[in-house]
Formats: sequence, C-alpha cells, structure tokens
Amino acid sequence: MTQTTKPSRVMAAMVSMVRRGRGRRHRSPCRPPEADRLTLIGAGVQALDQVRAVHAVRPLRQLTVVDMDSGRARALIEALEPELSGVDIVAATDAESAVRGAEIVCCATHATSPLFPESALPAQLHVNAIGAFRPTMRELPDELLATGTVVIDELDAVLEESGEIIHALRAGAITQDALTELGTALTSPPAEYGKRTVFKTVGIAMQDWAIARLLADKFLR
Repeated sequence: MTQTTKPSRVMAAMVSMVRRGRGRRHRSPCRPPEADRLTLIGAGVQALDQVRAVHAVRPLRQLTVVDMDSGRARALIEALEPELSGVDIVAATDAESAVRGAEIVCCATHATSPLFPESALPAQLHVNAIGAFRPTMRELPDELLATGTVVIDELDAVLEESGEIIHALRAGAITQDALTELGTALTSPPAEYGKRTVFKTVGIAMQDWAIARLLADKFLR
C-alpha cells in the first residue's frame, strides 16, 4: 500500500466504522424492533450518515426528510435515492406533522427550542438527538425526556453541553438517575426499555480517539 492510498483507505474505514457504531446505538433500545418509518429533521452535513446508520439496522420502508430549506431536503433525497431502492422518500417542512407517523426520529439541527411537542409523538418510538451541542440549544421537549428511557453518551459531557438535558434537569422534569450512559446500555442493558427511547449525544473525544487508535493499529502498521 502506498503513502497516497493509505489516507483514503483509513478514511473509508473510519466512515464505515462510524456508521456501524451509530447503527449499534439503534440496535438495543430502538422500539418497535420492526420499525421502518424514519423522520429525519435537518438535512445538513450529518444527515446522510444518520439515514444510512438507521437503514443498516432497521431497513426502511418510509423516510421523511424535514428541513426549512426545501432545496437542501431535495438534494439530500437525491443523494439517498440510489442507496434506498424501494423506500418511499418525501420532503417536508413541518416537523410536528412529520413525526406523527414516525417510528424513529433523528434530529440533526442547531435548534434553540424543541422541534416538536411531545403530544405529536406516537406512543412508541425511538428518537436520536445529535444536533444540539451547546447549553443554549434544544431539540427535544422536556416531556419526552420525562416519559422516555434516555440514553446518553457520557454524563459529564451532556451536563456541560446538552441544552435539552440541562433544561429538563433544571425544570425538574428528570433527574440524573434517569440518564443511562451508552456504555452501560450496551454492556448491561435493562431487562426492558420503555415504549419511548431517546439517545442524546454531544460527541465524546475519547470515543473518537478509540476509533482512531483502532484504525491506526489496523492500517498504519
């Protein structure tokens, strides 16, 4: 392998591992297990891999892409269509309406207030919230966090950066005891998850380092 091809192979492997890693986040808690209707809110840079990760572990039948910029939503759909043969894909601008029939919701925005009310959500679904990464940002309503099983990437990180977790704690909607770290959820999952599950991530440098170390060991030695 040449010096020129090494970086491209490493990058390809990194993308593959990230997708698989994100997919594992869906595997245990995502309910119902046969879920195949995804609503994606936010058609930005994170969107493509969010859909791919969900589709890898929950093959999709229906996808709704929500974005205030209809052109950006259409561009994402066009990029996904070759990979999602047979999936019914539509664009929308109203998040509240779009989540009503969803079984999985992925939020990848910079919203500063909840994207939808808790009352718009079905009784059973899984929500990924990856976009809000500052205390001033919020994608999810307190009521969803209060009524669902909430998995986070790392407690100290979300207490510092996750606006929806910080807001819900300050409002008394949840307590820290209601938050389950991802490592615990994967290694010692609860006997049963609630009908609504939420995964909130702000991104952890240690996870990135671990992936980089694995890739370096595999491809650069």
